Amino acid sequence: MYAVTLDGRNILVDSKEKEVFELGEKSIVSISTDNIVYKQSHKYGVINNFNENILNSEYEYIKFIFDEFYIAKKDGKYGIISSVGEKQLDFIYT
Repeated sequence: MYAVTLDGRNILVDSKEKEVFELGEKSIVSISTDNIVYKQSHKYGVINNFNENILNSEYEYIKFIFDEFYIAKKDGKYGIISSVGEKQLDFIYT
């Protein structure tokens, strides 16, 4: 998958250059096999390859680390969350 701008539209295309969906106001930060980290209105979230919301855009930062886990920052503190939003490590780290 690739995030591109075509005719002023932000879209996601597959390896055959077929449009998958329009991103709208979302800016792509990273793409993993199944999930896409995006930034919208200064907050980060995660969608899947079908544009379905995985993690709401409520985080100050998100980075995919492995399997289904992400380092996230919320209220100035870092923690680890799963792709279903479950805290694996509390948001207590700076």
